[in-house]
Amino acid sequence: MAFGKAVIITESLGVVEYVKDGYNCLVVRAGDVEGLSQAISYLLENPHEILKLGENARRTIETEFSVDRFVERMENLIQKLTLSRSIDRTERTT
Repeated sequence: MAFGKAVIITESLGVVEYVKDGYNCLVVRAGDVEGLSQAISYLLENPHEILKLGENARRTIETEFSVDRFVERMENLIQKLTLSRSIDRTERTT
């Protein structure tokens, strides 16, 4: 995806939040040989989709995995953890 190439992926828990079937990739079920064959045929018959998927994939990587986005996620995590600890402490003292 980072190289701006159209990709066909199988469903997996780790990438669900970043991939959008038909927008930045094509998704098939693991072990679905017919689905994979159809996805490949679709791309071969629609070369404009190869470009669109590739551009959107690269854009997704640039926005979701930028340094700024990483820092934002870490700051949010730290805030949640800090808030959670302060709530725990308050509950223990009351």
